[in-house]
Amino acid sequence: LQRFELTRMLQDSLGGNSRTLMIACISPSDVHFAETLNTLKYANRAKNIKNKVVANINSQHVEVSRLTERIQQLQTELSHMRQYQSIGRSLGAAGGPEGVEA
Repeated sequence: LQRFELTRMLQDSLGGNSRTLMIACISPSDVHFAETLNTLKYANRAKNIKNKVVANINSQHVEVSRLTERIQQLQTELSHMRQYQSIGRSLGAAGGPEGVEA
């Protein structure tokens, strides 16, 4: 593999929101000195990549959160309306003022 092909394959890992472990295979042999040196240089460049963490927020998640909050507001409003109706009925049944509707 060419170096740029390897970088392209590892692009999401090296530049994304993840931890990446790189294992560099090197050889003590003089015959493989150039390849070992290039591998160590590449591993060092990859090690020095720093990323700013960005939260992966799905737009659907935001919409679900907004709708969940709205449902809670409506449930609270419904609960208050039911309490108000209950009070109105008890006033009417107890001989309260005429014209009070539930």
